[in-house]
Amino acid sequence: MIKSIVEPVLKVMQDKGNPFTGVLYTGLMLTKSGPKVIEFNVLFGDPEAQVVLPQLKGDFYQMIIDLMDGRKPLIEWQKKRNLFGCCDCCPRLS
Repeated sequence: MIKSIVEPVLKVMQDKGNPFTGVLYTGLMLTKSGPKVIEFNVLFGDPEAQVVLPQLKGDFYQMIIDLMDGRKPLIEWQKKRNLFGCCDCCPRLS
């Protein structure tokens, strides 16, 4: 889904002169015909933050300060692979 959905979106933004920097949350729904994008958000929601923030090494506050001051923050992850996921479930409405 990174290659087929997220990377093409980021490339279009770059090509149009608006490169994206920050958190890009991609809300997807898995269907029989493949994943469908429900939304893109540029902030952490509650379940996303609960999954991602504990995986960071270092001082999250300093990362935010660096970003605000225009510096590239030092971001290190607990694990080498920095792809994380969470699943929200809800009951079927009748």
